[in-house]
Amino acid sequence: PMGSFSTGGTGTGAGLGSQGALAMSQDGRHLVVVNPGSDDVTLFRSAGPGHLQLQDVAATGGQRPTSVAIHRDLVYALNADSDDLTGFRIVGSSLQPIGRFALSGSGVAAAQVGFDPQGGHVVVTERATNQILVFPVESDGSLGTPTASASVAPTPFGFQFGRTGTLVVSEAAGGQPGLSA
Repeated sequence: PMGSFSTGGTGTGAGLGSQGALAMSQDGRHLVVVNPGSDDVTLFRSAGPGHLQLQDVAATGGQRPTSVAIHRDLVYALNADSDDLTGFRIVGSSLQPIGRFALSGSGVAAAQVGFDPQGGHVVVTERATNQILVFPVESDGSLGTPTASASVAPTPFGFQFGRTGTLVVSEAAGGQPGLSA
């Protein structure tokens, strides 16, 4: 271990049931972390290998943030218990709120939020609805109306974009042993 750093927030003491509880900016300058027990996110600045400086702690306005994504100066946190996303813009050393954006409904059990490689879309997997939501990112950093796509198999969970921009999604098959894909 290179060290440990206080986030200025609290956890829940339990597993998050999500992917992406922390995210590093592509240039390596910023690290954003969820604090699901205090309903906020923490912004760190990288001060070299093994050194982080706490910059800001910002309330999401939602309940139990469990996943976070960053692209350039935009940050989106997934609030698992309030079924929404909270957007922020990094301005200097602070997180400035952009707004909150609803997922497809209530009790969707969202697992991960992330940006596409170009930062033009925000993607969310919803386990309970078996949907993948794709929100366009507007010029002001807010999110437009999402497009929902059915997952190929039940329980879309974590995801990653490949080198060619292809979205690859892991599917948990309702948690049944040996059936994940």
